[in-house]
Amino acid sequence: MGVLLAAALIACVAAPMALAQSDDDGGGQDELSGEELAPLIFAPIAALGAMAAFWVFYLVFFAFMMLFAVGSVVASALAIWDCVHRDFPDRNTQGVWCILILLTRWIGALVYYFAVYRPDSPPRART
Repeated sequence: MGVLLAAALIACVAAPMALAQSDDDGGGQDELSGEELAPLIFAPIAALGAMAAFWVFYLVFFAFMMLFAVGSVVASALAIWDCVHRDFPDRNTQGVWCILILLTRWIGALVYYFAVYRPDSPPRART
């Protein structure tokens, strides 16, 4: 990506310079004035700035999505662990909760947390 941005920056500066020193009939050179040259140089640089802003937004969004994905896997794993180690009155209830958490991931873990898990009653070991 860095090579692509460097090539784009070189193209943004080299193209206006080539236009500024164009030959007419092989004789003298027509040079563009500063007012004519400024839009040729600054418009592509502004476009590069917009592209850089897009990439910053994209990378922040990607990092947020990765954190959400890792967090949902951790929440699901903890809910499954609690479900397996919790003493339910019926084995079928435990199986249904485990399957629900496995199939729905973080939504199932969230529902399990509010429906079953209580912070003041950790899972009891089976005897």
